[in-house]
Amino acid sequence: MKHVMFRWTSVANDECKSSEMSLLLARPDFTISMVICTEIGQTVGYGEVKPASQALNHKLVGKDLVRLALLAKNAIDTYRSKFVLSFLVIGHHATLYLTDGTRNGFYPMVEIAHIQLPMSLKELPLFIAQTDQLTIVSSAFWSLCIDQKMDQQSSLMPTLSDNEIATIMDIRTNRKRKANTSRHNH
Repeated sequence: MKHVMFRWTSVANDECKSSEMSLLLARPDFTISMVICTEIGQTVGYGEVKPASQALNHKLVGKDLVRLALLAKNAIDTYRSKFVLSFLVIGHHATLYLTDGTRNGFYPMVEIAHIQLPMSLKELPLFIAQTDQLTIVSSAFWSLCIDQKMDQQSSLMPTLSDNEIATIMDIRTNRKRKANTSRHNH
């Protein structure tokens, strides 16, 4: 049996330290790591959490989504992993993603589930009704992220620099344009 630790990070992880990018210098809110004896080993997942009050801040939510993608890509490169799980929680909505490192230098990040988290015992039946989504996530995590063989043949691609990311991301805030990250958050 493999041991996995879900932890609120208080220190930067190896993938963050190995990068010069300021998006990665700050630690992620959560990491999911394998535990080998008493040592924290390979990182197999990341999470970012925002309060519901930040749901309409599309720029901040988008930045967190980019951070998750970069952290997953760097974990795939660092550990020669095939897949990494990521999640973005905004208020009581969690969106889970799987990043695929088996595509020869292309790292697709696919949404695998969207789950509404209960805020009270009264909302627990709604959460239980989502067990099919939870089963998909659990199955994908244990079969793809944990029970994976290291990929010795993966083609490492350089991670974009902060300047390259800044040219891709719009620095302005446009309230009229639909934000792709907002569909579940308000």
